[in-house]
Amino acid sequence: WRIAFSGMGMDLGIALWAQFELIKTFQVNGSQYADIKIPENLKLNDLLNALIPHIDLHEVHEVIPSMEEIFIQSVQQFNQSHE
Repeated sequence: WRIAFSGMGMDLGIALWAQFELIKTFQVNGSQYADIKIPENLKLNDLLNALIPHIDLHEVHEVIPSMEEIFIQSVQQFNQSHE
């Protein structure tokens, strides 16, 4: 998932702590963004409940990988399992 937010990066880290995986953070034209992976046993609502007390959310949307990214990931997983 990708979120646009305002607040301190440290507050984002506190909100995600051990339940979610922060993939990356970046800025575009002064706006802060973060890509976050939600574990299979949790839902988007769990992420939102963790974030809302710590940062101001401006946007939330699902990041869907491209076919190229899926192919590369599949090849890497295959290679790792056959080393």
